[in-house]
Amino acid sequence: MRRRGERARLLCEGARRRYQLVGAALLGYALLPLALGFLSLLGWEITSLLGGNTTPGDPSPTWQGAAGLLSALLSGALPFWWLRRQLGLAPVWRRTPLPAGVWRRFGGRCLVLLGLNTLATAAAEALAGLLRGWGLAPISPDFSLTGGAPALFLLLTAVAAAPLVEEYAFRGVLLRALAPCGRRFAIVVSALLFALAHGNLPQGLPAFVIGLYLGYLADQTGSPLYTAALHLLNNAVALALPLLEGGWALLYLLVTAGAAAVAAVLYGGRLFCREVALPPNDPAVPREWRWPALLRSPAIWLALGYYLLGFILSTLP
Repeated sequence: MRRRGERARLLCEGARRRYQLVGAALLGYALLPLALGFLSLLGWEITSLLGGNTTPGDPSPTWQGAAGLLSALLSGALPFWWLRRQLGLAPVWRRTPLPAGVWRRFGGRCLVLLGLNTLATAAAEALAGLLRGWGLAPISPDFSLTGGAPALFLLLTAVAAAPLVEEYAFRGVLLRALAPCGRRFAIVVSALLFALAHGNLPQGLPAFVIGLYLGYLADQTGSPLYTAALHLLNNAVALALPLLEGGWALLYLLVTAGAAAVAAVLYGGRLFCREVALPPNDPAVPREWRWPALLRSPAIWLALGYYLLGFILSTLP
């Protein structure tokens, strides 16, 4: 009993430091794009002046696309690489043996993910419509493909860079950083922070739902590469959907919504009712060292304040 109490004390003391480091990494994830954006504008001004253009104006779409791709790669990779080193976690992309049969279930899990994303997006749009009725104007970034180099950079950012970096950050590092405080707790918190990091309601609600699902799969498989593949396909479908004609888009929505409803029944009966979808927290870690301790961390509150401010500003008319 004394040994178990000592282990709990050490875990609790480590939790305080973990939350501070996690908050610092989240602040880096939020603020680094601002610094990179400033450097991008400065680079555009310098190259324009060197090219003889005394009135550079706004950066070209190609320049903005390239800067956005670089920012997506660095802003997620650097803060969470630092967090991984500070906590002494194993490398994220190392080769990890996957459970038997995990790839055989990949297609079904991809369909479940697409269905969940569709339903969550519909719920977010309904909530956004309600807010518009109150005079607010929730907006989300424009990911329409317009052709040329900007479309190529958008495709590389949304379909390749974002899934890899976000899975590295939220399921590869953050999930494992919080796991000693409770596996279920880690899945929920990483999904919540993943949603807040999107900075707007139309993206945030679907991000929370798929973050829970991807967090569960990352916990079960032990590999963020598996969830990155699912995330990549989800983003590719979301980016391609506006290109479909109305009839095909409606058919896709009906099929995925129906698949999600069936999956919810099957997974609800098989997984959630058995309480294996979200694994239990370690009973050796006191309850007060999860949410209460997390919300007493100044670094966490700074990060949450920044992200919540983004949510509020994105809804103002």
